[in-house]
Amino acid sequence: MSARCIASIGQYGGRGATNSNHTFRIGFIVALRDHVGRPVDPNSCELVRERLAPSASTASFYTAPPRVSSELQVSAGRDARQAYTSSSHSATYVDKLREPHVRRYTVLPSKMRIGRHNWMWLCSMLTAVVLLAVFAYAPLPSISDVQRNSTAKHAADVSAGIAGLPKFGSASQETPASTYAFATFLAGDSMHPDNAANLHDDYFVATRLLGYQIMHAPETRSKSAPFIVLATKAVHSDKIERLRRDGAIVIVVETVEKPSWLQGAGASNWQEVFDKLRLWELTQFDLICFFDADTLLNRPLDGIFGDPAVALQYTLNHTDGNGQNEGSLPSTYVFAGQPEMNVVHNYPPSDAAGDYPNIDYLNAGFFVTRPSLELQKFYFDIMQTPERFQSHLPEQNLLNYAHRPQADGGSMPWRALSTEWNMHYPTSHDLKGGVASLHEKWWAPVDRSLSPYMESWRWRMEGFYETMSEHE
Repeated sequence: MSARCIASIGQYGGRGATNSNHTFRIGFIVALRDHVGRPVDPNSCELVRERLAPSASTASFYTAPPRVSSELQVSAGRDARQAYTSSSHSATYVDKLREPHVRRYTVLPSKMRIGRHNWMWLCSMLTAVVLLAVFAYAPLPSISDVQRNSTAKHAADVSAGIAGLPKFGSASQETPASTYAFATFLAGDSMHPDNAANLHDDYFVATRLLGYQIMHAPETRSKSAPFIVLATKAVHSDKIERLRRDGAIVIVVETVEKPSWLQGAGASNWQEVFDKLRLWELTQFDLICFFDADTLLNRPLDGIFGDPAVALQYTLNHTDGNGQNEGSLPSTYVFAGQPEMNVVHNYPPSDAAGDYPNIDYLNAGFFVTRPSLELQKFYFDIMQTPERFQSHLPEQNLLNYAHRPQADGGSMPWRALSTEWNMHYPTSHDLKGGVASLHEKWWAPVDRSLSPYMESWRWRMEGFYETMSEHE
């Protein structure tokens, strides 16, 4: 092909023409690409020139082309279309040639073309998606499996060492190495009596959660004190077995017989709570910290056994102020707790700030005591005197009467623990303030902002014990 033809065609296909109008450059380029060196029709160069001639709407962008010698041979038509579509040209779309005499190809504007940088961007995005998918479905590193298995084995070993302890209905257990213990109370599921084996009962889950925190969780576990669960006979055997596999010492207690005056309609929902009094039979311990099952720890509670309020106290009088049918008192005792809180309160709370409805009224959901059969008998004697205390919240009102202030005639007044150890009706402000434990239902806290914190502990517990079960 001669330079004259190429030069002639170049006047139609220059850079400026391509940028200004997208319809004229392609035909002659592909014609040249496809037919260089081929013997073709001697008029083909004229045909190419005709194809590249500007239309009336675009004539102003072009100068008239010089004549091209007929000796130059270039082919056009269907072969030109095939050559273009198989080439590496940057155009993205070309009109289909329906007839051999179609005059031009059409090219989309440059903004709609997929250039090299766009292809690179698309490939990068696809690569990122593939890598994310691989990461999401790939197994955890082996080191995580090793750590998980090690933790589970330790938990299973602990459980195996404790699960074999015998159950008993009174204090008939061998004395553990520690002289201190933590204890809670679990009654039957009164909300679902037809499904007593339900392992998702809220109070049962709360008991397991408390055990997990005291026995296993690094942030809250005790250094040496065991975790004891006083279970009534109404608790299903599956639940008892599960708690024992968790590592708790489960004591199935004998039922405390209630006098007739405590069996009325007003006390019908609280019949089992007096079984808590079996706690004072565990005389193998010097001190026991008792809390209701709906308690969640924020940090270890071992320090409570050094609180000044748990020091041994001497009974003020050996006969009670009221005297009738209340029996004799022990010469010494330990009973320390915290007053009932207002729902809205400060932290730390104080009587001066109005944080207590009655600073002399004990909340029996958290206290420290010294087990004593003499003290237990004193409680039983009080129960036999009709109307000695209110039947609503019966065990709490019994303890409040037995350990009432000296000013009210009491011989064994309860002493107040530091406010740092526990908070009833806790708030997020109490939690941030550093209180050691929260007396609140994990499934329905009054302060709903605590729900994420409390539920996260629940699922940590579930995961830990599930791992334990896999390695039993």
